[in-house]
Amino acid sequence: MIRVRATMCMLPGRYPESLKTVNSLEGQVDKLYLCLNGFWDIPTDLKRDWIEVIHMGKNLGDASRFYLLRNTGDVNFDIVSCDDDLIYPATYVQDFLKYKKKYPGCLLAHHGNGFEANKVIPKRGSLVTFRVRNKKEIKLASPGSGACFIPKEIFNKMEFNSTVSLNQSDIHLACNCYVNKIDIMSLPHSGDYFTYFHPKDGYTIWDAVTSKPDHRSKVVEIYKSYGVTVS
Repeated sequence: MIRVRATMCMLPGRYPESLKTVNSLEGQVDKLYLCLNGFWDIPTDLKRDWIEVIHMGKNLGDASRFYLLRNTGDVNFDIVSCDDDLIYPATYVQDFLKYKKKYPGCLLAHHGNGFEANKVIPKRGSLVTFRVRNKKEIKLASPGSGACFIPKEIFNKMEFNSTVSLNQSDIHLACNCYVNKIDIMSLPHSGDYFTYFHPKDGYTIWDAVTSKPDHRSKVVEIYKSYGVTVS
């Protein structure tokens, strides 16, 4: 049987509503690795046998779900990367495994951006989004890190920079895929496949991390930190 585990960051401002996310993953994955960014104790509702807290305390950014797990060495399980503001369908993991057979060696995503004209960095604005129906199975420049599947053979090739713009984990994934020549494929889904609950004010990426005008400069900074030249 293929082993699948989930990794996710959680913020106090989204808790306890984010328990809906956790509950939607129970029974679909062997284990959930949690980074409790900004928590100073583990809530009782998160003390479960199948949940492993890999960080608690200072907010290390949402890329911590990747670089802290990668720092433990190679993994022997596939990974679903999740966000704490989504409720996942009951067939979520099985659907990914079905498409893994169709697209071997690819990172799979239900959300993501297309390429800029330079064919290196992602264009701002989603080409495929989890919020509406998608029929496209196309290559993406970056995946949405809250709705993607990373086979173990791909994850074990990745090396994450743990110092630059750590709340843009999708761009860190995109850089790794670009450097390692890994295709990112979008998957079809219905308009009600995911349930999204909008975070409180101050807890979206635009509130907490970056503004829309400086988004591209931050993306370029991340790519350069991986040794990628961007024009």
